[in-house]
Amino acid sequence: MAEKDLKETLLDALPPVFTRRTAAKLTGGLLAAGTLANLDCRGRGPSGTVRLGRKIGYRREEFVDWLVGRLDRR
Repeated sequence: MAEKDLKETLLDALPPVFTRRTAAKLTGGLLAAGTLANLDCRGRGPSGTVRLGRKIGYRREEFVDWLVGRLDRR
């Protein structure tokens, strides 16, 4: 799948704001919620996070840009 197609598919599938657990499910398990938490802690996770109490959420556009930027294009 081309990068542009993948980006469009993810933008259509993801809600405007979603949790780490939702990100793990919607990426087919490519990213675990714990991995996202660790990356966030190190400052290497997606930008544009939001917090509500103890929950962390991601904004769709920033998350998709971050994810597509991390893809290994072999």
